[in-house]
Amino acid sequence: MNSDFKFLQTAQLIFKVLAWVAVVFFAGIALLTFIGRGGADAPWFAGFVFLLGGALYFLLIYTVSEIIRMLNHLNDKIEKIDSMLSGKSS
Repeated sequence: MNSDFKFLQTAQLIFKVLAWVAVVFFAGIALLTFIGRGGADAPWFAGFVFLLGGALYFLLIYTVSEIIRMLNHLNDKIEKIDSMLSGKSS
């Protein structure tokens, strides 16, 4: 991996960790809502809303990390092709 894009490697890892943290957080909140059977402030179906929100956040954040990974991989392939082409023309 090229040292010019170390930040993108770090950002990819951060987004993956945040995605999993979001899943655990929202699943925990949903579980607490289900166990507590809601209440006046949080009806029981609010747990389903938390599960859906957690799944959507996970998909969104994990997709961003995969896009970053794909761009890093694409950059590596382009650099490899460029070095091969420049080596052949020399």
